[in-house]
Amino acid sequence: RRIRAAAATAAEEPGTAGTALARRLAEAGEEERGRILLDVVRSHIAAVLGHSGAEAVPVERTFKELGFDSLTGVEVRNRLAAATGLHLPATVVYDHPTPAALVRHLRAELAGSTGAAPGPDPAPVPAGADGDPIAVVAMSCRFPGG
Repeated sequence: RRIRAAAATAAEEPGTAGTALARRLAEAGEEERGRILLDVVRSHIAAVLGHSGAEAVPVERTFKELGFDSLTGVEVRNRLAAATGLHLPATVVYDHPTPAALVRHLRAELAGSTGAAPGPDPAPVPAGADGDPIAVVAMSCRFPGG
C-alpha cells in the first residue's frame, strides 16, 4: 500500500523534487552547490543502505565497499533521478564508483541542463605516492593454455 501511495504522490507532482533542488542550486554559490549535491547523494545512499544519516557514508569509498549490489544501485539511481530531474542510466553507480565521483557527474549534468559552469570538485581525487592521480586503465585475465 505504501508503494502505491508513493507512486500516486509522485504521479500527482511530476518533477517537483528536481525543481526544488534546481532552485536551491541556482540560489547557492559555486562552493555551496557541491556541498548541497554531496549531501543529497549521501542522504539517498544512507537511506537505501539503512544508515541513520548521510554522515555514515564515506565520500571516497566505492559503492562496492559500501555493500552495493545491482538492486541497491538501481534504487539509488531512481532516488537521484527523482531528486534531480535527470535521466540517469541504471549503471550510474558503476560508471561513477564513489559518492564523490557521482557528485561530479551530477554537477556536470546539471550544469549542462542549466548552462552554468560545473565549478570545483566537492572532494579531492586520490593520488599515488608520487602525486599522480590513481586510475585503473584496464584489467584482463588469461585462461590456461592460451
